[in-house]
Parts: sequence; structure tokens; C-alpha cells
Amino acid sequence: MGGQFGCDYQFAGSSWVVGFEGAATGASMKNQTYAGLPLDPDVTGGLVAGNAALVSARLDFIPSGTLRVGYAWDRLLLYVKGGAAGASDKFEVLGIFTPVSNPTPFDFQGLGLRVGWTAGAGIEWAFYENWSVKVEYDYYGFGHNSVLMSDSNLGLSAPVDVKQSVQTVRLGLNVHMWSWKW
Repeated sequence: MGGQFGCDYQFAGSSWVVGFEGAATGASMKNQTYAGLPLDPDVTGGLVAGNAALVSARLDFIPSGTLRVGYAWDRLLLYVKGGAAGASDKFEVLGIFTPVSNPTPFDFQGLGLRVGWTAGAGIEWAFYENWSVKVEYDYYGFGHNSVLMSDSNLGLSAPVDVKQSVQTVRLGLNVHMWSWKW
């Protein structure tokens, strides 16, 4: 669920349309996986094989600002777009260090505010007076970033490298506030 605002300009006597759009999408995209832990220390000071930890990532919010170029046929607009995007993420690594004498639970958490880019394409149909509906594919690339992960119980913190990309298909309903042509 989200919202958008923007402005398009259709060149006089032409079917070409250019514009910009600002959008904000609330999301609850989640993923979990298990990851093997490195070796755990045992009571003798040696190392034993590690357990697994549950690694979770949740994406809550994606804002973007894009430029778009399109070509209109009657009440139909085909377009491509590209620009800047951001992401608000929450990461968690949950597990237990398992030395024989003293199993120790851990819960590392971190927040990431990331900046990246987006590109997409779509089709928009003006179905009634100032109303249109669109279907759009968007790719978001956020590259590699470091997220500080902390566990308040153990009093430990460490940076973790995160690589992220997101692909979405959006359905939108638009109302055109001022005069428009297509």
C-alpha cells in the first residue's frame, strides 16, 4: 500500500510524454533462512562445530523519485522510468552458542536505511475522464551496505555486509488533477 504524486507533460502535437513521480510504498516483505555458525568455544578452550542461526530480514518502506518517458496512443500510455530509491530494513540473527557447559542464547538486531536506484516500465490506461489505472514493474538495487548488528544481552556489536535488491509489480489507480491530454 502506498501513494504517489507526479506531473506529466505531453509535447504539443506529439504523442511523447515526459514526467516525474514521487512515490512511497509501505511494505512488509520478509524472508528468513538458516545460516551455519562458525565454530563455538568448548569448556576446554577448544572449538566445536557451531549450530545454525535463524537470519531474518524485513523491508518496511520504499520511497522513490523517478523520471519517466512514455508514448501515448489515444487513452493508453506505455512508459519507462528510472531514478533514486531508499529502503528501511530490520535485520535479526537469532540462535544459541552451544558450548557444552553453558549454552548462551543471542539475538543480534540491526536497522538499515539504504539508498539505491530504481528502474521500471509500465502501461497506464485512462478509462474515464480524469481517472487512469496502471500496471508497473519496478526493480530496486541497493548494492552492498554495512549494517551494525547488536545484542543487548551479550553486549556485543558487529557490522554485517548486506546485499539487497527488490522486484515489484504494482497496480495503481490515479486521478489527474489538472488538464491532461494523452
